[in-house]
Amino acid sequence: MRIIPLLLCTAVCSSTSNEPKPRRVRSNSAVDHQNRKLSGACIENLDVEINGCDYTSVLETIMAEIPNSCPHSAMTELQLFTGTETNDDAKEYISEMCSNAWDMVDATGFQDIKKNFDDDFMNEYADGGGFLNTETGNFQGEQSTKYMTSKRSMKAGKKIDAYYKATSNGATNSRLEATFENIQNCELQSIMCCFGRDRQSDDNNGNCKLNNCGKNADPMDNSNLCWTEPSMTTYPNHQEGRTHCHGFAWAEDENDFISQLKYNNFFYVSMYDHLYSRGYVQNQVVHKSGNSDDYVPMCSCIENMPPVSRSDCTQMDVTLTFRLSVDSELGFLKAESENDLDIDFNACEGYDYNNPNRNENNDLASYAVRLVAEGKMSTETQEGMYKTLLGYKYPNSNNNERVCKEAYEELTGEEYPRWCCTHDHKTCHTQPFCNRDWNSCTKECKGEWIRDDWCPEDGIPKWGECTYRVNGCCSPGTCEGNEYFKQCV
Repeated sequence: MRIIPLLLCTAVCSSTSNEPKPRRVRSNSAVDHQNRKLSGACIENLDVEINGCDYTSVLETIMAEIPNSCPHSAMTELQLFTGTETNDDAKEYISEMCSNAWDMVDATGFQDIKKNFDDDFMNEYADGGGFLNTETGNFQGEQSTKYMTSKRSMKAGKKIDAYYKATSNGATNSRLEATFENIQNCELQSIMCCFGRDRQSDDNNGNCKLNNCGKNADPMDNSNLCWTEPSMTTYPNHQEGRTHCHGFAWAEDENDFISQLKYNNFFYVSMYDHLYSRGYVQNQVVHKSGNSDDYVPMCSCIENMPPVSRSDCTQMDVTLTFRLSVDSELGFLKAESENDLDIDFNACEGYDYNNPNRNENNDLASYAVRLVAEGKMSTETQEGMYKTLLGYKYPNSNNNERVCKEAYEELTGEEYPRWCCTHDHKTCHTQPFCNRDWNSCTKECKGEWIRDDWCPEDGIPKWGECTYRVNGCCSPGTCEGNEYFKQCV
């Protein structure tokens, strides 16, 4: 048996005793099929180990094995080995063969991590709810006397850590399956999480401190929320507070490593790397009242997430051995898994959108450029992702307010509002420092943080008389007083 090195890494499949049925072969006789293959194929005694089982890895194996003297192409050879007559039918055969092989790889579910991680629990978790998101306290390290971690959070944290580190049936050596709705049927081959709060102290991530954390601690800021839908509520000038987005993408071929193991990546990104390791929880607008009709999940298919400037990204580097050989009875290709799955989670290695020859790492939009270049994602899917990742042309530009403004104005035809610091509910502060963010305004400049479109030109500023125009005060002011005199406060 020979081991064939492949140019592109995919996943190792295990097989069943039943090979996929050959497609559109004229004869119904298995013997005739075998004679057809044996009489026309150039490769003899095919029996190799490959890393991955998908169309690309199988075709590369045939290309590596076919002798130079063969009068036909590797694609024709593959048709002979699969008993098919067209490229599409050969691809279908390989897809079914590898899918059967993947079914034999050890699989786990979220309830294997912890029994109560059922579909209802995981849907609530992905939305940003449930005790893992709403409680404060450390999963590891020194415990705060002020923010004591609940027993249920501690138990869940230990289970998450144990699943990640398990030497069998764990995150790095079994295929994780998921059935909860929030991350199913993603049309754009990608999932993104955006976190709005830090619940864990002293882990070198976020600003939660041992005895100064509470409900307003923020994650490390790496993105910018643009607006939420359907209300089109905007969040200029970091009105959402600090937000942290992190996602991943997979291939169009369902048997590619990154496709078969996408839920492993979801577990790593959301539950291990960000929840357990950093304490990042809840959605981006957890500190804001926002619009109750807007759906702002913590984690979901990227098409369900609100537009942001950018996102970090995790890829999987995988090895899984498949044995590719010919069935001795039928004479057709079969695949068997050695069940030796090994996954490494690493920062994505992508290509710059403006210059694909330049690497751009840890950036979800740039990783999509690479998947398109490798034939694993269509340009239509990539463009769909970029309706959420608005700063795709500017990788790793965290505070990219300009792309939010441009996209909003193009979509709505309206001017993108901004937030500013005011002392009269009508005019913005003259000092740029005060207009930087909510904290600078309210704590340093002792002002109020408002949207600059809240007050019309004829609006009455704070402390102005409103005796005869009780509805004329600039928001958020109200008209107060008696029957003789009223003013905006």
